[in-house]
Parts: sequence; structure tokens; C-alpha cells
Amino acid sequence: MQYDADIAIIGGGLAGLSAARSLLENPEVRVVVLDPFKSGKNNPTRLTFCDTLAQYDLLDCALEQYRAFVMITPTGVSSGHRFENPVLAGLNYLAACRKLEKQYLDPNPNFQLVRRRVTGFEDLGDGIRLTLSSGDQVRAKMAIDASGKVHLLGNLLGAGPVEVLYSHSLGLMYENCSHSVDDECYFIAGSTSYGSGGGWYYPVENRRASVGFAIVNDSVRFPAKDLKDNFHRAVAEFQPFAGFLKGARQIHYESGTIPVEPLEKMFYDRVLITGDAAGHATPWMCMGVEPALLNGDLAGRVARQAFEKGAFGEEALIAFQKQWDSRYRQAYEGVTKMPLKLWDMPDEVWDFLIQYDVSRLNAEQLLARMRDNGHTMSKPLTLMRWLMFKAQRKFKTSRRTESSLGERT
Repeated sequence: MQYDADIAIIGGGLAGLSAARSLLENPEVRVVVLDPFKSGKNNPTRLTFCDTLAQYDLLDCALEQYRAFVMITPTGVSSGHRFENPVLAGLNYLAACRKLEKQYLDPNPNFQLVRRRVTGFEDLGDGIRLTLSSGDQVRAKMAIDASGKVHLLGNLLGAGPVEVLYSHSLGLMYENCSHSVDDECYFIAGSTSYGSGGGWYYPVENRRASVGFAIVNDSVRFPAKDLKDNFHRAVAEFQPFAGFLKGARQIHYESGTIPVEPLEKMFYDRVLITGDAAGHATPWMCMGVEPALLNGDLAGRVARQAFEKGAFGEEALIAFQKQWDSRYRQAYEGVTKMPLKLWDMPDEVWDFLIQYDVSRLNAEQLLARMRDNGHTMSKPLTLMRWLMFKAQRKFKTSRRTESSLGERT
């Protein structure tokens, strides 16, 4: 069997569905989305921004909205920010994908969702041909790769990432939790004990909570045993969350892997690469929902313009790269040019960053940091504050030693 379309989208997550939604604003464009799995199959709870969900009419897919955000380290150093209105949300990823499929895409006769894996790609000169795992084929004028960590077209084209870091997360949804505040979410700093990628505690209604930890490494393989060991150690001893979860019951697992480095090139003849496939998740917070929606939308708009002009070469599709670079490149490279050891910082460094950096941001500055890596410390300021932090710690250690000696005498 052969499927005919104008634009083929590989991947049925938020990036691919956002691209399809944008494309179908032109009633003449025929779109096929290819994905072997049910969208959002792991049903993860993802932290993102309320205004972005509202922009795409997905706010009703939020499990909870938050007025407060707290960062905390394994040693107990914390910094909290409270906002006048809810600004963050714990998104039900599966519900968001289903809403995009049903409300915006399925009623459209120019939209097809095919549950098949793409196994081959061929440039025919006047279009492309995708081979599916079933042996069927798709003919289209161009493709958008939103295949996530698979980097499918990038690898088939020989243009995939050479070296990429991946954030592997493992979490659980619990019920009967004992936290007292539902509108306050937590980000847990990285540690060698629980996970270099840090963790989260997102309360949701009816005394439930999504809790998890992540490991960042340079392998696309999911380190299941290490993640499970770290997770169970954390929920047994990391306070206050161990207390919140005492007596709680596990409901279901939430897991996933996302690349946290952007590709240098995201466009080729008849191909755009977006979402996690292009490394669009923010490397400073590993947040992927907003980048998936916004950059999927952008890829769809650029592809729609290419369709309307009848031009699908690099000279037409480079507009996607130019707009992404202008908006994001500087902020992303401020983090991704640092080595892997950035993710293996000792607890002391995380204590310093939260005490002398994050805690000194106001609410709006914190949002800019989360969203765009804004309001970062300059190198001279970082050095000055680090020396102050070390001196303060040395003084406290000295006072504790003197006190201990006095008690003994």
C-alpha cells in the first residue's frame, strides 16, 4: 500500500502534532503522521509554562497548576519563589497528545495518522519516499523529523548527532501522599547519590504526586538499573519527600529519554528536524514541552510556506534554522559547550548555586532563567560569590569545631 501526502511527519508526540496543526491551517495541505506507538505512551507528567499551554489550548490537560517553585539540594539548601498567579503546570502528556489528535487533526480529511515505524528514506528528486515496517510506502514532497531520541532521518541521511548528551528519567505517580501544599512544585538538584540530572516532586490533585530522578550521560541507552536503584534510595531517605511518600501507594511508572544538545544543522533538502530529534529540550532545565510545541509549530509554518511556494530545497527550509538560531542558539550554547562533568557537580557546588545564585533572583528573573537561561552570573561575580560561599562554610565549620571542643572540656 502507498500513502500519498504533501508533508510526512515522523513522530506523533507534541512536536510532530504541533507541526501538523500548523500545516493544516492551509486546507490544501495533505499531512500524514507516522508513529509506531500511541502518543505519550509512558504518560509522563512534564513541567511547563501555563501561558504556552494556553496558547495551544492545552491548559485543561494540566494535572495541576503551580504558584510556587522550590529548588532544593540533597543537603537541604533550598530556594523558593512564589508567584501572584499560576505560571507553571504539570502536564498530562498523553492527554495533550490526544487532544491535538482528536480536536484539531482527526476531523480534517487531509490528516492521516499511521501507526507504523519508518525504516527507510529515499530522495526521489521531485519528492521523497519513506518505507514503513509493514512494507508499505509513503510518497510526499518533504518530511519533518520529530522522532525524538531516535534521530531517525538524521541518522538515515548520515547527518545525525555525533556526540549528544541524554537525560534519562524514571519516575512514579503516587497517591495518598502527605504533602500539604498542592500549588508548590519542587526541582531537586543533581547529585551522585540520586542522579546527575536531578529530580522532581510535582503534587497533583487528590493527594497524588509525580516523583522522579534523572541521569545525564552520553549514551542513548536507558540505564534502567541505575535509575531504579537511585530512585528507591531517594524516596527512602531524601527529605522532605520521603516523608511525603510514607504510606503512599504507587500508581504507574513515568520514564523517558531526551537529548539535551541541539543539532548544528536542522534542515536539508526536503527535510526539517524539530523537537527532541533536533535536541530542542532546554539543557539547563531539561524542559521539553514548550520547545516541542513552539518549534514544532515553527517547522510546520516553514513547511507550509515551502508548500505554498512549491520549493522544498535547503534555500527554502533554512528559514527554520535562522529563526531557531536567532531565538535560542546563544542561550543553548551557554550550557552545551560545557563538558559532561557539568552534570556531575558535587553537592557543594549545587548548594552554592542555589544559595548564592537562584535565591537572589526575583520571581520574574527566575522564570527567565527557567525559560531562556536568563539572568546568569558573570564570571567575575561567580568567582566573588564562590569565595564568599567558601569563607562562610569555613567559618561555620570552624565554629562547629570550637563548640565541639568546648563541650568536651
